[in-house]
Amino acid sequence: MIFISSKTANYLRCCFLFTLSFYMIKDPQTITDQPLLILFGQAMNVERGVINDLNEKTLGLVSLLFFSLGLIDFMQLLVDNVKYFESIIPLRLTIFFGIASYSYMIPTSPFHNDLVFSYSFLEIWFNFLLYNVIREEKHKRNQKFEKKLESELLQVQQGKKSIEEVVNKLERTNDI
Repeated sequence: MIFISSKTANYLRCCFLFTLSFYMIKDPQTITDQPLLILFGQAMNVERGVINDLNEKTLGLVSLLFFSLGLIDFMQLLVDNVKYFESIIPLRLTIFFGIASYSYMIPTSPFHNDLVFSYSFLEIWFNFLLYNVIREEKHKRNQKFEKKLESELLQVQQGKKSIEEVVNKLERTNDI
């Protein structure tokens, strides 16, 4: 049962990335001082991420990265490219699971902080949600296609359509 559509979930992810990008430039302390982020980091026993003069210069690049990720997904949403999301979501899920595992398991890593772990965890959550919703929507599209094909084959069997018409229509379809 789908409680949210894949488009809505993708729009939420894009808004999250755009907001994160904005706050990385405007006031990064807003992100690092979030009580939920601090609580989550302490619960997982990872170090607290700090933004100081040494890493403040890279925030623009990180903000650009977040904005680019959101913009790419937003553009794919506008053209309704379902195949893109069907192929990229499992890859993202795997990558962010690896990053979260690495940031949690290796305490000497520069990624062993609450910022990296929490962002990776949120991406895992978003992508897992998207994966399940997209899979359910694909299943419904396949069921609809099968019913349509069944009715057309019944018409062929009754002599109302020729098999060549149905085959030509199947070759041109992108319903699946």
